[in-house]
Amino acid sequence: ISWSVIFVGYASVWYAFWWGVTQHGCRWFYWKVAFAMAPLAVALVLFNPHQDPQAMIPLSAGEMKFRFSAIATGTVLFPLYAIALRTFVFREDGQTMWKRTILACLALMLIGCLAFAASWYLMPLLYGVDFL
Repeated sequence: ISWSVIFVGYASVWYAFWWGVTQHGCRWFYWKVAFAMAPLAVALVLFNPHQDPQAMIPLSAGEMKFRFSAIATGTVLFPLYAIALRTFVFREDGQTMWKRTILACLALMLIGCLAFAASWYLMPLLYGVDFL
């Protein structure tokens, strides 16, 4: 439940910020993306994979690696996703828009898979944890 509450809070703050800045025109796109990506970067920096022996339910190594990989993949994909949406979806170019949108989606899926796989295998090296 706590992860869902965090996501809803993050999404609502992001929506309010995007709506507030959009009221002043389509300027500051990259600032909007940077401010929206800041919580993801902070979560990635503050991620602590070490076991807590006092915890009631200890987390498994696979769950730790999955959480880190999901946060890292989201941090990598978020700005690319926002730029792709702005470039290909919100512009009205006619027939070629669909082809470019499909190509951008395939490229984002490939980058996401590569980022997830890389973060999955690099996590033990980055944090030097011995239980993984």
